[in-house]
Amino acid sequence: MLERFTHDGRRVVARAAETAEGLAHDHVGTGHLLLVLLHPSAGLSATVLRTAGLDAQHVRDELGQVPAAQGRRRRAGGSARVSAGAQQALAASVRESADLGAHRVDPAHILLGVLADDSNVAARIVARAGVDREELRRRTIASITDPMR
Repeated sequence: MLERFTHDGRRVVARAAETAEGLAHDHVGTGHLLLVLLHPSAGLSATVLRTAGLDAQHVRDELGQVPAAQGRRRRAGGSARVSAGAQQALAASVRESADLGAHRVDPAHILLGVLADDSNVAARIVARAGVDREELRRRTIASITDPMR
């Protein structure tokens, strides 16, 4: 699936895995993706998230409440597995990209994929920050389709 992702899109996924490992989590989840999407290198997604009032420290604090892996097995090679929710979000990002007429998935499409499901960890973090997930999706789509906004 990652072959459809731009270099920046693949970098988001790789950095999310590094973030999960740095927090001693045994999986890469939507919260890890959200944290990486707040980094300035994520471009448009970081701008949209920050403008909406989200910040990396809030997300990091929320992720810090997730228990570290305690004897759970990692995949061969020691890398964290991708959670079902993150897999769904990445698959949704491919659909979002196609729906918007793009041939490749960039970080903004990953943000749309992460926000597609209101029951994942990232959506709960967004809600606890007082940010409306649907409004955030609308802003992201508007920023993708009209970059001059």
